[in-house]
Amino acid sequence: MLAVVIGLAWGRGRTSDRVTSAAGQSPPFRLQKVGSARGPTAIAVTPAGLLLVAEQAGTIIGIDPTTGKSRSIITIPSVSSGGETGLLGLALSPGWPADPRVYVNYTVRPEAGLRTVVAWIDAPVEGAADPTSLVEVLSFAQPYSNHNSGSLAFGPDGSLYIGVGDGGSGGDPEGHGQDTTDWLGSILRVSVGPGIEPPHAYAIPVDNPFVGKPEFLPEIWAYGVRNPWGMHFDRGGDHKLYFADVGQDAWEEVNIGVAGGNYGWNKLEGTHGFPSGEPGTVGTVPPLAQYSHQVGASVTGGVVCRDASLPSLVGTYLFADFATGVFFGYRDGVSSRLASTELHPSTFADGPNGEVYVADYTGTIYRLAAAP
Repeated sequence: MLAVVIGLAWGRGRTSDRVTSAAGQSPPFRLQKVGSARGPTAIAVTPAGLLLVAEQAGTIIGIDPTTGKSRSIITIPSVSSGGETGLLGLALSPGWPADPRVYVNYTVRPEAGLRTVVAWIDAPVEGAADPTSLVEVLSFAQPYSNHNSGSLAFGPDGSLYIGVGDGGSGGDPEGHGQDTTDWLGSILRVSVGPGIEPPHAYAIPVDNPFVGKPEFLPEIWAYGVRNPWGMHFDRGGDHKLYFADVGQDAWEEVNIGVAGGNYGWNKLEGTHGFPSGEPGTVGTVPPLAQYSHQVGASVTGGVVCRDASLPSLVGTYLFADFATGVFFGYRDGVSSRLASTELHPSTFADGPNGEVYVADYTGTIYRLAAAP
């Protein structure tokens, strides 16, 4: 589904930044353009507020949101891009810029077939990054070209969390979602950074939930996911992990991360049995929120708003649908439609002061600003 929607997005041309009401209420925000990028798939924001934007074809650019000026940071060598492949994930080292590593998640297509690569590069504050500094952290084969996920996020514990899709096709024909002997259909958690150097590219945290259990790979932190698209740790409260999981034919969902959790795919799609659609019982972690394909078709995970200039949204988890441009909010057990747009929201990010950014896949980066 997502590959088809991406194709539609490219063919649609420039979209409007108009925000219209949902459910009879005035929109709680407006869209303020801060820059442009081609096929943006992920955004990381530096402590000084510079936006590092991953473009699907393999380039990372830096955007100053106050001026809109941009510059190329690096083009990752050998990225295979198209459909649901390409440069898909981006995260700054928690110690950046003292530790200038930028972590990336992308696909390559060597003779042996499509692979996902998670790697880091040195990207200092000023100047371009050096492509020769790239160090591979881990990689694995992809049996199909879709559902590559690519989400990356550092937790408050300093660990790197890696979203891994179910390997693709439709309906998870090889059962990767419930197979804990491979990484597909999982969220991985590893230790990286200073002190862990080649040839040891990562370490397994001793408190990972399945360490010492032979039926699980120890890198797995949670499993039973289809195609996690957008992971975010709330900078306030209890720093929960939020992530969206793109659905199959009927339901889109967002989740709270739980160590050791089973999110049910491919036995469940949301709370519904797959493929029957009847109420399901497999899985240990129900979705935080879900919506049907009567509303949208491809969920994009967002951020918890901590921007004081948007007081009505503070504490609300914001997310959107890539296909329809509808924005949603979740707070205090209630999920609601916030606004309608003509965007194809591909990724969200939050800035050092809680600023909320969203990328339209057709080429524009926006900040959510106070409604007039």
